Amino acid sequence: MAQAVPVDEDQPLPGQTAGSNRGKAVARTSPSHPFEGIKEVGTFFWQDSDLKYRFCAGTVVPSPDEDLVLTAAHCFDSTDQQKKLVFVPKHHRADPKPYGLFPIKVGQIYADPRYLRKGGDHDYTDLDFALLKTEPRSDGKKVQDVVGAIPIGYGTGFDHPKTRVIGYPWLPDDDKYEPHQDPLDCTSPMKKFTTASADDWKGGTFSQIDCDGYVRGTSGGPFIIGGDHPQVIGVTGGWQTGGHSDDTSYSSYFDSDLKRIYDAAVAGKMPAPVVLPAASTWKHAKDIASGYFALNGAVSDDRMDMFVLWSDGELTIYRGADKGLNYFDKEIRVQKANKLWADHAKQVVAGDFTGDNGSDLLVLWSDGEVTLYPSVDESLGACLSNGHPACGS
Repeated sequence: MAQAVPVDEDQPLPGQTAGSNRGKAVARTSPSHPFEGIKEVGTFFWQDSDLKYRFCAGTVVPSPDEDLVLTAAHCFDSTDQQKKLVFVPKHHRADPKPYGLFPIKVGQIYADPRYLRKGGDHDYTDLDFALLKTEPRSDGKKVQDVVGAIPIGYGTGFDHPKTRVIGYPWLPDDDKYEPHQDPLDCTSPMKKFTTASADDWKGGTFSQIDCDGYVRGTSGGPFIIGGDHPQVIGVTGGWQTGGHSDDTSYSSYFDSDLKRIYDAAVAGKMPAPVVLPAASTWKHAKDIASGYFALNGAVSDDRMDMFVLWSDGELTIYRGADKGLNYFDKEIRVQKANKLWADHAKQVVAGDFTGDNGSDLLVLWSDGEVTLYPSVDESLGACLSNGHPACGS
């Protein structure tokens, strides 16, 4: 810990691209001050290949196994799953480990797979949150049992006049990093920040707080509301991995995307990839039908699938998942973009019209013809692309 170096958001981690370029001050910020911290918030330490350490902040949140810590996804990459990490609650200068060390189970970093893929911190910057599962400290006690927890607030909105931000910034001392460090504390109004896509960063809507001195290293620190009944409603991250200046910090918004990651962490299962496209893509959906198009898949309950006709004539099946997952788990392209289907397919209807237990497809064409395609699945792509009379009746 004496050699600790914070996560530098200006320098990419292995497998990541460059992050924040904090440094330019903004007006009307709230003052921040160092303090000893609170017991539910601490830092992560882990040994890197060059034998140095680095850290972000994290917050203990309630869980059935009393072992989860919430932080920012950009603090970690895929190689960190195999490293020995520890969480240190209320790390501060006078007593660097007042509640001991809680190891992170190897392979127990939970984040959205879309964010973790190459370039995900740019393309899915609004999914910058993660949960880590801890092991008990040396005496067998669990982290939540020792320090308590702050509940997660989902869908709480953006207008919170008194929002507390805690973080561990890089505080230079004669140009050298100060390893045993007090965290910063700031209370300021939170507001909504929306940005369009810019350069290689995708746009989105984020929580914003203006507090001075929150430089690199503060990533993962909580946004807390609620006074006597606190909730953590954000973590420093999101847009440009947390902000474009020392005095403006952002968080990805806490909604169902985080709840899905939390549920996966509680279950001890990595979140499955989300295959449905973004809203901007759905603007090009021409028609949708539901049915059983993937009978030979891995889904034991034969949950219904979704068939989509796109405006360019592409045909896609989204395979339904089982009852425990509640999302589509596979994307199957039946046919690539096709001018005939783009110009002349007007409506699609699915049903078991032929009595073979698979879903057939009825297509209404612009000339009034109606075509039946029996048992449509991914293998019918070549047939469908030949024109609407082919393999239909």
